[in-house]
Amino acid sequence: MILLSESLASPIDYEEARMLIGGDIATALKLHSNIFASLEKAGLDADELRSEFYRFFREIEKDYSWADENRLKRWMKLVLARHWLNPKVIVGREAAMRVLGRRSLSGQAPLGAEQSYDFLYPIYDSALELRQPVERPIELRAMDWDLGGDRKNTWRKGEHADSWSNYPESVEGLHIIGERTWLIRPDWEWPREERRRGLVVGPCDSGQTQECLETSHEVTFESYLRGEGQGDKQLIVLNSERQLIGLAYRWAAINASFARRLGWRPSDDEPFEWVDSSGNLMVKSVYWRDGWIWLEPPRFESLGEGWLVLSTEQGIRSIRTASNNCELHLWVERHSHGEKSYEGKWHLSQSI
Repeated sequence: MILLSESLASPIDYEEARMLIGGDIATALKLHSNIFASLEKAGLDADELRSEFYRFFREIEKDYSWADENRLKRWMKLVLARHWLNPKVIVGREAAMRVLGRRSLSGQAPLGAEQSYDFLYPIYDSALELRQPVERPIELRAMDWDLGGDRKNTWRKGEHADSWSNYPESVEGLHIIGERTWLIRPDWEWPREERRRGLVVGPCDSGQTQECLETSHEVTFESYLRGEGQGDKQLIVLNSERQLIGLAYRWAAINASFARRLGWRPSDDEPFEWVDSSGNLMVKSVYWRDGWIWLEPPRFESLGEGWLVLSTEQGIRSIRTASNNCELHLWVERHSHGEKSYEGKWHLSQSI
């Protein structure tokens, strides 16, 4: 028998949790602590809630097909998947929601809790889930070097990586004011490049990356329109991907509250598209993909995916008029593995 002190009942570190009896369940419980904090605030006993969660967890785990780690590993090998969400996370989430649902239906949870499932832990965003990406804009061509050429070495040396001339400023005549791009070549060294671009009011620490731009919490499209999670100094926002997983949820867009201050309104045609009072396009977000960036090597081709925020000339003028102290920032990261691993980082900024 192994006895654990109360201080070890909810280990934060997952690797530590795997070495403890019942550690996986305790970790799953901690992941959903905000649900239990809400129930405890309503007057429910913490030990009773924890016991109920453990019981639900065991019941669900027993019937969950992918709880068998060996079976999951065989399946991952068949589909060439390198990473996969741990089944304990899925089981723990279901157990936590059953506790909340049972208490809500009996009238013991805070008022309206049974209608708040998607708000607490949204499973999907109906406005974005079925959204299809467009093809990669020709302006975003990158990492398409020949096997025997020198362009790969130039990329690894970071030549011109600190110059705006190395990155596109427009796409199809529209100005790029926001970007979230992933580029990769699935060869043996796994070279990849990430770009994050956006407008920020005032100074932005050169040591920061997307912290200057990302939302304070995960935002659905509806909550985006309400201005949630978006700071006053963020004219462009990058969504914080947490519960909602996938490229469609790693969006980039203009700050909704700022757009409304400019007198713009959301378009009825596309998410993240803003028009003026006459219905003229001002700013829009473009979701694109060129292949699957997690394709296993050897595949000697350039792949990529991401989001762009594009502005018309009139949109740029309106932004300048409303905020004369904003700058366009671009963060670039390059990585590759192999015998000689490589990492390079650059931060560029300029007035618009």
